[in-house]
Amino acid sequence: MLNAIMLLLSPVGAWNRIAKSRAHPLAVFLLTLLPLLAGAVWVEGYGIARWGTHQGELSRILTVETSRIQKYQAAQAVLLIMTFIGGGFMIRVIAHSFHFFPSFQQSFTLAVYGWSPFLFVRILDAHPAIASWGCWILGAVFSVRALYHGVGIVLQPDQTKGFGMFLVASLLGTMLTGLTHFLAQAVLSGRILP
Repeated sequence: MLNAIMLLLSPVGAWNRIAKSRAHPLAVFLLTLLPLLAGAVWVEGYGIARWGTHQGELSRILTVETSRIQKYQAAQAVLLIMTFIGGGFMIRVIAHSFHFFPSFQQSFTLAVYGWSPFLFVRILDAHPAIASWGCWILGAVFSVRALYHGVGIVLQPDQTKGFGMFLVASLLGTMLTGLTHFLAQAVLSGRILP
């Protein structure tokens, strides 16, 4: 988990440590993804319970029932886990179309660490003064920054294929986390799972 934090400060050094560790996907899931996800979802839920959230066209701050917050947290946790695991598989399949063959361990590691900034910005979303989609955009910027170095270090593609893989991994992470965020916000507003 410390490496995920270091990606925000010093991406190259953090990626080198991540690549050298060659952690098993289960270890990455249990020791990095779950703690980050649990912390982000809990802090955001606490902030919504304490300060409320923006809803409606006039961006009024509304209090949210505890049961709705719990549904939101559960939906967000499940959707994010599906996003990261599915994203790891997708990165591997896409890399095969680029004619290089990383393992699932490499692809999943890239997805978890490269897209971890999306989890960090969930913490900022706890306060109603900060726009929810603005946090997501900030996560996208930090994720692209992290992936720029991570694709080459973790996946180790040929130099001619690396930039294309970086663009695809960045776009995939942005699309998947955007869809996850949209669905979770629909749960929070009551449009899904009333």
